Amino acid sequence: MKPKSNGARRRREYLAAGAAALKEYERTGVAYSLKDVERYILGVAAGKKPARPKPIRVSREELNGFSQAG
Repeated sequence: MKPKSNGARRRREYLAAGAAALKEYERTGVAYSLKDVERYILGVAAGKKPARPKPIRVSREELNGFSQAG
């Protein structure tokens, strides 16, 4: 039973981290470009030391318009 409970715990932690990140975004309006984050993650995975993504400010209206455009 341990593998299932471990998976359930990890899922709860993942969802809690996402909820906390959304709350922080709603409080600050600071986000990161997906393109910049992807470049960073792929660079780290390749063993490089890429520059960290720079934060950007995105209004709630811009974010909602972007997510509905796709």
